[in-house]
Amino acid sequence: MTVLGREGAKKAALAAIVTSLFVLLPSARAFSDQNSEERRFSALVQSGKYDQLIAAATELLQRNPGDVIALFYRGQAYGALGEWQAALADDNAALRIEPNSVGALVNRGAARGRLGDFDGAIEDENAALAINPNVAKAYVNRGWARGNLGDWKGEVEDISVALNISSNDAVAYVDRGVARGKLGDFAGEIDDESTAIAIDPQNVDAYVNLGRAIGKRGDWNRAITDENKALAIDPKSADAYVDRGLARGKLGDWQGEVQDETAALAIDAKVTTAYVDRGWARGHLGDWNGVVDDESAALANDPKNADAYMNRAWAKDSLGDFVGAVNDAKAAVAADPSNALGQASLGEALYLLGNYQDAIDDETKSLQAEPNLAFARQIRGAAYYRLGEYAGAVTDETAVLQTDWREAFALRIRGAAYAKMGLLQESIADESVSLWVAPPNAFAYEVLDGDADTAAPSLAGVPPPTRSLAP
Repeated sequence: MTVLGREGAKKAALAAIVTSLFVLLPSARAFSDQNSEERRFSALVQSGKYDQLIAAATELLQRNPGDVIALFYRGQAYGALGEWQAALADDNAALRIEPNSVGALVNRGAARGRLGDFDGAIEDENAALAINPNVAKAYVNRGWARGNLGDWKGEVEDISVALNISSNDAVAYVDRGVARGKLGDFAGEIDDESTAIAIDPQNVDAYVNLGRAIGKRGDWNRAITDENKALAIDPKSADAYVDRGLARGKLGDWQGEVQDETAALAIDAKVTTAYVDRGWARGHLGDWNGVVDDESAALANDPKNADAYMNRAWAKDSLGDFVGAVNDAKAAVAADPSNALGQASLGEALYLLGNYQDAIDDETKSLQAEPNLAFARQIRGAAYYRLGEYAGAVTDETAVLQTDWREAFALRIRGAAYAKMGLLQESIADESVSLWVAPPNAFAYEVLDGDADTAAPSLAGVPPPTRSLAP
């Protein structure tokens, strides 16, 4: 499994999956003339009785501390249980005795990768492949490590080689699917995860990733169905709760998203994405202090999480802390300069501080990265209005309304600009539609600050601009 995933922190594999990452025998010697202990150890691996294997191997090592087979199998059992430090210690001991053991090199590469030493993992898998270039698991492990270093193309290449050697590896398809999704090949991701499920119908990660990939194509109801299947197999899958929550939010079920992300965090409080997404949902429910709390928790886990900074900036805007919003928005842009919504959030915060030209500059940068980001265009239009550049305001808000004519914010801004330009019939038309779409209510988003009182209705009661690139 690829560690980075959507949130950058996939969990250590479950026992049945981890087993497939390991080569069962440490050297050519072990492939022939297996003794009874080797056969017993192999049977325990195949049956998943890892505690029994550890006990048996430890007993043998007490009698014979240099028994490489016992070290090898015990290391494998530790890895299957997620005890990677212990697995690494046994792999190191085995390799001190047999430095050219392909199996031990492959297994140590897996352990080093799970401990975050991706370069070390690649080094071990390269050494194994130099001895035997036909070990599929070495390609899988090396590809997995390359993916964790951001080399998604390299991961696809390595795992494709592995599948040419051994085509019945569900975990390999799961990993390649994730990498293909990272490269924007969502159809390929869906194909790979579906193939993994066909090979192993109990593969939780395949269902989780399949739901995520289908969601990326906009079929959020189907995404929920796949995440439900994952949870039916493993009710403790934090990833499934995270992704189902995101899908529920995409369908407007913000309370449902909060519930799912909370369930994910009850399983694993270190799932950064669950905090980010729950904060996003809480914002849509008007719980701005809750947003600040969640995004701050996310940043405690991952101090460079651009989405967390961006969401917290949004909440601080709504709480009137515009200086804090600017600082968070700047941090979001610094963490991910390519994040168009982060740049747009910075522009919004600067706008609310009255720095209209700076807001225009930031929204323009945002639109250069993401030309269809309506949120950035709405804020830029409002800033143009405040600077008296009414034609620019009309142009930006018209572009927004061509995508969604119900955007009350854009209607009010364009209506006010039309009024300033003397186009009263057009102004009345926009303001009338905006009042029908979003009549004044207790939620006030004051952008014009009464500036256009005599020309057009204010923005009191109008929902804020739609942030169309949710995390």
